[in-house]
Amino acid sequence: MIDFQGKPIGWLTLADLAAVSVDARPSTAVREVVRPLPQDGIVGVDTPAGEVLRRSIGPAGLVVTQADGRAVGVIGVDDVRRAAELQGLRTGAVRTR
Repeated sequence: MIDFQGKPIGWLTLADLAAVSVDARPSTAVREVVRPLPQDGIVGVDTPAGEVLRRSIGPAGLVVTQADGRAVGVIGVDDVRRAAELQGLRTGAVRTR
């Protein structure tokens, strides 16, 4: 979730929304359900790839921000896994069955 200036402020999943009782959904604002982003859950566009790979990537992924703090993307576990697999294919380091 981002604020009106495009800065990341939190995250939520469909499961978070589903956890709100049906009766409370009409009057529950998203801000009441959103989870805060962990401090280490944000990386800049200039963050070295090696540093990104050393970070723990939680369910919200790593939010990528520009220098002014505006969110421009998210790096998830699947993104890192795919990058590693592609690198393995390029270098021949992928295990075969």
